[in-house]
Amino acid sequence: MESPHTFEHIEAYLEGRLSEQERRSLEQQMATDAELARKVEHHRRVHEGLRSIARDELKAEIAAIQREMQGKVRPLFGPVAYRMAAAVLLLFVLGIGYWWLALRPTPERLFAQHFAPHELRLTHMGEPQQEEAALTAFRQAYEAGDFARAIEAGTHYLAQPDTARKADSLVLLGLGNACLAQGRAEEAVSYLEQLQDKYPSDLGRWYLGLAYLADGRPQAARQTFEALLADESSNFRKTEVQEILQRLK
Repeated sequence: MESPHTFEHIEAYLEGRLSEQERRSLEQQMATDAELARKVEHHRRVHEGLRSIARDELKAEIAAIQREMQGKVRPLFGPVAYRMAAAVLLLFVLGIGYWWLALRPTPERLFAQHFAPHELRLTHMGEPQQEEAALTAFRQAYEAGDFARAIEAGTHYLAQPDTARKADSLVLLGLGNACLAQGRAEEAVSYLEQLQDKYPSDLGRWYLGLAYLADGRPQAARQTFEALLADESSNFRKTEVQEILQRLK
């Protein structure tokens, strides 16, 4: 089911701007909707990362001023005083800059706002023993969130002869997601393009569009999402797709 919680709604939750009823409603849904919970966590990490950047820059500036002041007497309106004033101004500017950065719709930021690893449904496929073992290793690593090991196991599975493999579509989707979770956008694009070429689906197109965003290819992402939106027979993530396309303008 498509989540009604938009980027702005989640931002308001993280900033404490929701009403008590809205906050409880969102947290109750997060408790039962793993995808929404992961999306909120991604938003939280973006917030914390930007705050860390601003905080580190300000600390460095103040530390430099303190080193200059040690053992020295300066006029009230000397260079150090001006630098102290500049540090205060820097704090103000960084505060504004933080919100500007948080809202600026770069492809990478749009990816972070909308990506959450897909929950794969991999079961026993009745494959030969070697292929089944590789598939089991892939599934266990993916479900545990050990995406580096999942990529290794999934790659090993795809190295088997085509005739022995029955779960290519799920493994390609999982590899694309695992690579995105690991920050390996170019590899994710490769796996998800293979998925769409061989087993086209709305789900695959959605993650391919996100992979293009993560890889810094907004034009390719726009075309992919427009194709997804143009399918009148499907309402797959329609609200999110419209939001992304609006921000890519």
